[in-house]
Amino acid sequence: MEHCSGNIPDEKEFARIKAEYMRSRREIAFLKPFFFDSLSAHYEETLAKLRHKAAGGEKIRAGFFVMHESVFPAKLLFEAMSLDPHFETEIILLNIYTDYYDYSQEQIREAYDTAYGELSKKYKNILKTWNPEDGSYVPLRGGEYDILCFESPYMHFTHPNYQLQSILNGPTLPVYVNYGYFVSAHILKTMETAYYNSFWKIFADSDIFMEELRLHGDLKGSNAVVTGYIRMDELADFRPEKRTRKRILLAPHHASIPNAFDREDANFYRYADFFLKLPESYPDIDFVFRPHPYAFKSFMVHKDWGRKRTEEYIARLKSYKNVIYSDGGEHLHLFPDTDGIIHDCGSFLCEYLFTGKPACYIMREKDAGNLGRYFNKLGTSCLEHCYHAFSEKDMESFIDNVIIGGRDPMEEKRLLFAEKHLKINWPFAARTALNVIKKELGIS
Repeated sequence: MEHCSGNIPDEKEFARIKAEYMRSRREIAFLKPFFFDSLSAHYEETLAKLRHKAAGGEKIRAGFFVMHESVFPAKLLFEAMSLDPHFETEIILLNIYTDYYDYSQEQIREAYDTAYGELSKKYKNILKTWNPEDGSYVPLRGGEYDILCFESPYMHFTHPNYQLQSILNGPTLPVYVNYGYFVSAHILKTMETAYYNSFWKIFADSDIFMEELRLHGDLKGSNAVVTGYIRMDELADFRPEKRTRKRILLAPHHASIPNAFDREDANFYRYADFFLKLPESYPDIDFVFRPHPYAFKSFMVHKDWGRKRTEEYIARLKSYKNVIYSDGGEHLHLFPDTDGIIHDCGSFLCEYLFTGKPACYIMREKDAGNLGRYFNKLGTSCLEHCYHAFSEKDMESFIDNVIIGGRDPMEEKRLLFAEKHLKINWPFAARTALNVIKKELGIS
């Protein structure tokens, strides 16, 4: 696919950015004690100024970085802060800035326009940072925001104007909300980066996550507070519709764990034909098919698939009367309206447990005895409360015995685990995070 200069870096520029990033990491590793001491002093100085500002009746200006309308984990914090008279808020809309996915100029623009269109239906205060006509970016001026909320753990996904290092020297307090539950072992390396430890506040989603941060973070979690996962507050607002038929959520990922670790195809490729047979095998069950947003994009460039076969596959899915095809937007509303899930999506591993309903996670049998290689403690803990499928037969067994038959021996254990380790401050995690900020600012 053809890329347009100004939208994302070319290969040479991307290599330069990556080299600069690695150089910065090496320098910071050497200077870590001085770096974090200096940063802490800077935050204390900034906080004192903001306390003075708030005490004088001035509003605290907060910006929220958003890239996709369906991935806005701090949305309820943004909304709560927008309703609070002490704050002035704005969404800062970012475009895709990476060659990790093979996006064309048209796809980047379409994604950006879609995000703006959907967000603007509900919110007025949105800053467009990118001009697709000439590829230019709007710089964030120093002191423009008192608080900036980040959601991505990957610095290379955004333009340098909007990366953490661009605001560290300014009078701004950066806060971080995880864009999803992190269950992969890779997150342990992220926790060790200077980037992740440089936020003023990290709003941790669970006590298990906080435990990992204390073990692996340079600051041992001293810049974090367990608020619960803000995004999941919204689940409490959804009510299931009245229905008589069973409904199962099918959610295949484009880079399944553990497959992605070993650079192997996602499970979706292996079970694509099987998923097409399910609606025929179980005509009395409705299937909500919700692939990862990048799943069919990867199919279109896969050597064994391509655009034609992928489009035919999607058309076949949509042709079934008992298939509800969901290809974008918020996904949480799907959870209460299903009786169970079959998936291999990392964030769903935790999120679906909020419903109390049974989940079946697709894995390779060879990985069953070595999950610690691929999942962190939160991931392995959630997997212990899910049924596992290593084959088509296992998925059929889950449908026949658990969903249809109602034999769910893991139910009690699953409910207790979610209540103790996941539903922290639910559904008031956003309010909890806002209260943390207000307390620090001396706002009652």
